[in-house]
Amino acid sequence: MPQEEQRRHYDEHITRLEEQLHAHIAADILARGQIQESIDALTTSISGLLQAWNTANGIGTFLKWLSGTAVAVAFGWQLLKDYFTK
Repeated sequence: MPQEEQRRHYDEHITRLEEQLHAHIAADILARGQIQESIDALTTSISGLLQAWNTANGIGTFLKWLSGTAVAVAFGWQLLKDYFTK
């Protein structure tokens, strides 16, 4: 009879350990899902920042081109004005 009680005790202990293991596995799966959601949110955020950076870079390039054109037109205007006024 003591062997059967000992076996029952071990079975109960094994059952508790299995329940704890299942709880840890469920918590791990939940944590992995939350980590994946965080990674997805960061990826979306980085994509938005990259798009904003590229837009700002395009605007900067356009403004450089525009200022270069304005300088060229002003220089040409000044040359023509000086040529025709003398």
